[in-house]
Amino acid sequence: MVTAAVLLSDQAGWTDHFEQVAQQAGLLPLDPTKLLPGQPFVLFSDGASLSRATPLLPQAAAQLKGLVLVDPHASYVLPDAVAHLRPRPPTLVLASPEGSDWPDQTQVVTAPLELMPATAHTGLWARGHMLRYLTSWQTRGQWLIRAANEMQFLRAYHLRTEVFVEEQGVPLNEELDAKDAISEHLILTSEGVIVATGRLTRLGQGKWYLGRIVVRADRRGQHLGQAVVRGLEQLATARTGPHFDVVALLDAQMNAASFYEQLGYQLKGPIFMDGGIEHRKARKLIRPAEQER
Repeated sequence: MVTAAVLLSDQAGWTDHFEQVAQQAGLLPLDPTKLLPGQPFVLFSDGASLSRATPLLPQAAAQLKGLVLVDPHASYVLPDAVAHLRPRPPTLVLASPEGSDWPDQTQVVTAPLELMPATAHTGLWARGHMLRYLTSWQTRGQWLIRAANEMQFLRAYHLRTEVFVEEQGVPLNEELDAKDAISEHLILTSEGVIVATGRLTRLGQGKWYLGRIVVRADRRGQHLGQAVVRGLEQLATARTGPHFDVVALLDAQMNAASFYEQLGYQLKGPIFMDGGIEHRKARKLIRPAEQER
């Protein structure tokens, strides 16, 4: 599942900053009630809103990949569900000078006094630090995120070239196409290295095409392809309003047909050739539309 950003703030300014950083880091902003079982997430909160995380964390603390806290009051402490985790998830506290008495394991960045309380300059300062630390965290462990910049897309495209062109013999001029520019791309990184990728293209309201799904040769058999497909499905659902069916379409290579069938896809129509490889069309209803009352 896509790594989520859970945003907890009653201050519109900080919510806006959190959303910008989440987008730049490739995270999917989600309401905490929309987290799926086992879904990894980064928690963003201002100090005054941190208590709202307490009901969430006992069930989901093990999924927490990092905590970003801005402008906390000195009296605030980490919720027990986080403080007792071992190892402690990486934590960044952007604090005013009088609010920085946090545990040694916490990375505290103290704001210059002239930037407090929150101002437009504080937001620029805070976003820079948040993105810097998130980027650092993403070099550790496994993350499924959106390709949020050109460099990440180029690294994903390098993996696609490695698999489709060099390994499977697909012509290079067919691998990169116009759909790349209008698609969202997911990348799955392990210790900072992209090991799987896939793209999502909107075909119409609620109808989506999943494509270019690849896993690096030395990482196959570890359910990474399944993680990418599930992440693309989740992204399609997040991008579709509740009153529309969410339907996924894809062209399945015949040697991967059983993989897609196990994920709930129904193969349709005859075998056809694409890039010199046999395929069949496949379809899945990810989520039915909600009925209007």
